[in-house]
Amino acid sequence: MEPKQLPPYPLRMPQELREELEREAEAGKRSLNAEVVMRLELTLARQSEKRSELLVRHRSVFRQCLDLEAQLMVGDEILITREARLNEQRTRDPSEKNLASFHEDVRQAERVVLGLKQVLEETQSRLRKVEAELADIDERIQTRSARDAAAHDPKAKA
Repeated sequence: MEPKQLPPYPLRMPQELREELEREAEAGKRSLNAEVVMRLELTLARQSEKRSELLVRHRSVFRQCLDLEAQLMVGDEILITREARLNEQRTRDPSEKNLASFHEDVRQAERVVLGLKQVLEETQSRLRKVEAELADIDERIQTRSARDAAAHDPKAKA
């Protein structure tokens, strides 16, 4: 049994584009239709490749977030320890002269924790952007898959 020929699809395009596609088709020894179909298929394949690249990037940024959260937890522990030392020293010797280095230790830990929080927020923002791009590509792929399934389902045509 021979495969059924698809019904023609009239495609309007600018004349310059058509001429360029015709030149490319001739150079590749293809018909204009085959050239257009090939280029459309390549575009859709690149979409899947982009999804794969985004998944790798997502994994990387997600790991960065986890690493930063772990560093932040350590930084918080260091800050708590330094604040406890400062309070301990206050009870022993409340003179500001003796507390200066303890205050500086606390301020340094606060700066580190604040810096980590800022970097974590920026990294989480990057993660959300990657997730949004992934969701967009997934939606396009699902829509295309649903259209393909409907086109090949004899019940849907009835």
